[in-house]
Amino acid sequence: MVFDLETALKGLGNDKALLYEALQDFVGFYGDAGAKIRDALHEERYTDVELLTHTLKGLGGTFASELLRNCALSLEQAVRTGEVEAMTQKAASLDAAISEMVADIKKVLST
Repeated sequence: MVFDLETALKGLGNDKALLYEALQDFVGFYGDAGAKIRDALHEERYTDVELLTHTLKGLGGTFASELLRNCALSLEQAVRTGEVEAMTQKAASLDAAISEMVADIKKVLST
């Protein structure tokens, strides 16, 4: 699992209902974030990429997902420093992390 369910639960005050709602919201709002980032990069909307990666970095912290957090941070830094050539590869890594999060969340929500 790419996130730590127990740590995430503790971070939300041990409110299981709130955690499950947050997990559902992640899938609904950010499940397609990888595609949104690719589109924004293609259209050179770097501010949009930076905002979305910053949000995903925070969510990585909320859900105790080092993978999501680190991938988002890496892309966010590339955007901030103008490393255009690195952005596509870093966006692909973030997209994979998002996909893993969504898959793991769906497993948790189905139990």
